[in-house]
Amino acid sequence: MVTEDEVADPRAGGAIGEMPGHCFDTGGHPVATGCAGRARSPAVEELRNRMSVAVAGGGEKVEALRAVPRSGPLEGLITDEATGRRLVAGEPETAAPKPRAP
Repeated sequence: MVTEDEVADPRAGGAIGEMPGHCFDTGGHPVATGCAGRARSPAVEELRNRMSVAVAGGGEKVEALRAVPRSGPLEGLITDEATGRRLVAGEPETAAPKPRAP
């Protein structure tokens, strides 16, 4: 339901991550997109002052996961051990793992 142009648009605007339907940049600031108006999730402002946590992992998401606390509405992060260690150590992002052959 999302076109290639809609995927490229947030990246061109500086988006590095997304919380269901709402993109954000490295500073945790919202990045306006055409998809945000169609998102069936609460607006970021509605998440403030609520107990919300993100669940994500993988070396390719390290930069986005670093920005999550800066976005404001999240109180915590649940991730895998390897990603958590990279975040704490300040290590850079890695490429996504190659899919395994069937």
